[in-house]
Amino acid sequence: MVPVDFSQYGMQPRKVIAEASQRMGLDIDFFDTDSFDTDFFGGDLFGGDFFNDEPSGHKPGGDEHGAVTVEDSRSWQGNLFDSGFQRIQHARHLLSIGRVDDACDAYHPLIGQGANGQGPRDADPDRKAEAERILELRAALASALARPIDERFAALIAIVDNMKAGSDGDSKMLDQLGRLIVRFVVDQAQSLGGPDTPIAGLPLAHYLLDIGDLGEAQALLDQADDDAHAFVRADLLYLCDKHAPARMGYRRALLFHADEAGSRYIRDPEVRELVDVAAEEFEREDPALAWAVAAGMVQKVLPRSTSEHELAEVREMEQHCAQGPSRQGYQFIIALMEASLCRAAGDRKGEIAARRAMKRLCPAMLAVYKEDLT
Repeated sequence: MVPVDFSQYGMQPRKVIAEASQRMGLDIDFFDTDSFDTDFFGGDLFGGDFFNDEPSGHKPGGDEHGAVTVEDSRSWQGNLFDSGFQRIQHARHLLSIGRVDDACDAYHPLIGQGANGQGPRDADPDRKAEAERILELRAALASALARPIDERFAALIAIVDNMKAGSDGDSKMLDQLGRLIVRFVVDQAQSLGGPDTPIAGLPLAHYLLDIGDLGEAQALLDQADDDAHAFVRADLLYLCDKHAPARMGYRRALLFHADEAGSRYIRDPEVRELVDVAAEEFEREDPALAWAVAAGMVQKVLPRSTSEHELAEVREMEQHCAQGPSRQGYQFIIALMEASLCRAAGDRKGEIAARRAMKRLCPAMLAVYKEDLT
């Protein structure tokens, strides 16, 4: 049987993460198993160091040298619990710190599968149902871990996504377990393929942002290729409440990395909705991402300011586009950028010519652009 234990992936504050966070101006509470809400899991129900498996004044048996064996510890734990409530609290704690196999040992008696063959200690149907769900989860995790390496990580991420839809009674412990699984996946994938390794088409840092590990994500991005992580870098800025640079980052990502899967998971809701805005408000029948950028710029969701260098980059992108909506979107953006540069330079003639090009491509967008000139 494949062992299922993620307890070693509880995040401890590390120097590299702290340094990355400091550069970002963040005060991050690192995810640390020592800071778990043990009261939620029954940490003070019994006194002593309950979650160290040894209450005060009581020690399990040992071998001839006094060392505690796994069998002794688990047998002693089983004798400790007088009710299903106490057992399930302990099982939840074990699960939340990644000790999935040990948690399942604690859950087993609740469905009549104790190692000693006894029936359930508590007939509560909700606790029995929870125990059954966790045993099924353990089987799914073991199956994923046994898959070939090119399938393993995506399978584990899919399980974490499914765990997020868990019941209210399970949600907190599953959220904490999910964090540990994600950290396991990121650590293993990075060790095998480096920081640019994608999982299911998304960068590793994307999954760290999902679990709120912003400092860890920044540390990973410090080692990664800029182009492969354009959307994640903008997402990180957005989550750090740096909205102005985030939107500049989103604009560049959408302009120059439009095929990246990350565009589907943009965390700024106003930016994420720009494709729909282009289709519904500006009647773009096939709203390519370039038209989404155009819609964002005329509505000032994305910045209008630009430079001659960036304009040259957009012109180069337009030249490589096939005829169709995407190329027309780039042509509109070029005209908009030209109008902005000419306006800033006081070139009235050039600005008028650029606006004519905008009108030819999308009169509705030009009208919004003109209304909002400041």
